[in-house]
Amino acid sequence: MYKIKLIITQIIFVVLYLSITIAQPTVISGVAYNAMGKKIHLVTYEDYISNNLLELSSTVIDTAGKFTMEVPLSSTCYASIQIDEYVADIYLKPHKKIIINIAPEQYDEGVAYLFQPKLLNITFSEIPPDDINLLIYEFNLIYDNFIHDNFKKIYYKRNFNIVDSFNLCISNKYNNINDNYFLDYVKYKMANFELITRRKSKSDIIKTYFDPENIKYNNAAYMEFFNTFFDGYFNGIAGKIDEVELV
Repeated sequence: MYKIKLIITQIIFVVLYLSITIAQPTVISGVAYNAMGKKIHLVTYEDYISNNLLELSSTVIDTAGKFTMEVPLSSTCYASIQIDEYVADIYLKPHKKIIINIAPEQYDEGVAYLFQPKLLNITFSEIPPDDINLLIYEFNLIYDNFIHDNFKKIYYKRNFNIVDSFNLCISNKYNNINDNYFLDYVKYKMANFELITRRKSKSDIIKTYFDPENIKYNNAAYMEFFNTFFDGYFNGIAGKIDEVELV
């Protein structure tokens, strides 16, 4: 099973690499207040298993606080914008122009690696209401509030009617959205919740959500679900090994 996961990791890296190198440029520009002369980075993951970082682009912010970065993409990509220890999530699509404003921060020159990441506050300019960044931000807020309000009822009292109602509400809310990345993001966020609340058995989870011919290598929510599932599997195997060794 370990070899299978290693092979999948290698495949994911190749797919992500090709999605970046064989692509149309996406342009990210804007203003970073109070960051003149600093370097701004656009990074993603080489893969969602090792979580090694891969720099997509970087530039020095000019004396007016302006910057422009370009990155070739062939599919939707989760990335992060970094200035010193400040980080903001962003989702990028091929051949798109994104304009952002970055709020002023108290940056710590040259010591970013010593700090835990801090939230970089960004706002989008000239962005349509169905932009994937807005959709994911909105869904995450709804999802997090739902988990906060209902987790105990679901996990301890096994009241899954609440989950069914939530799924229906989400399905109706985003019924007119055709963005496959976002729809998969929502699907596998809910799948991960079913996994951690043990609503379904592992075999049912595999039958319902894992298609070996359609692995969503680029989707952050899918790979979060993938890692949760396989981490649980390997921990279970390790536990059995420990029990055997103790006998």
